[in-house]
Amino acid sequence: MMTRRTTAVGLILVLIAIPRGASADIAFDNAANVPANGIQNWVGNLGLDFIVSSLVTVTQLGAFDNGDTANLSGTVGAGVTVGIFDVTSGLLAAPSLIITPSSVGSQINGDFLVDVTPFDLSPGTYSIVTLNDANYNTGFGYGVQTTMNDGGGLLDFSSNPSLTARWDTGSGFEFPVSSVANPHGADSGEAVPVPRFAAGTFAFQAAATVPEPASLAMWASMIALAMCGHCRKFRPQTS
Repeated sequence: MMTRRTTAVGLILVLIAIPRGASADIAFDNAANVPANGIQNWVGNLGLDFIVSSLVTVTQLGAFDNGDTANLSGTVGAGVTVGIFDVTSGLLAAPSLIITPSSVGSQINGDFLVDVTPFDLSPGTYSIVTLNDANYNTGFGYGVQTTMNDGGGLLDFSSNPSLTARWDTGSGFEFPVSSVANPHGADSGEAVPVPRFAAGTFAFQAAATVPEPASLAMWASMIALAMCGHCRKFRPQTS
């Protein structure tokens, strides 16, 4: 009987501990050791728009450093600020992060990614923005150095023709309002919109599928009732 109760508790704990999602994808996976003549030391904000098609969870924010963490000092020596803005409101979707050469994180190709408290992005249009990032600019004509990952359709980089690259020369971290369409065709050598900059990025995954608290309670009750009925069925008979 004790074993059956323990099994019921274990099943409930398994339900509670369902992970938030599968392994994460890097939205803008930037190459390291890009052509040196394509690097620009931009003092200001740079943004890249993207569409969230289905609810996603962001687990890391990252900045382009070309594979060398020394570049995370930024263009003015104060580190690189990274955050995701809602394009409609112009407001941050979650707290921003300052990444420096001493930050704890992971170097992946040309990006340095840092864990953040996971946050969800609902369907809509957003922009990943950096401040003072020594970025790579495809406008200099040295080819695209970024692979875009949509997580199997969770993100969309191309269906909306208004997706843009953004910039300003402000000294504070903010949503940049100046913009240009992400390049197509002859400008980039690609048939679909591609990122103008190698700058900010983020890791994401499908949002949590954990049941709501009411659902967890329902499952717990169902398991408890089932196990109690099982216990009664096999209760030893007394004379």
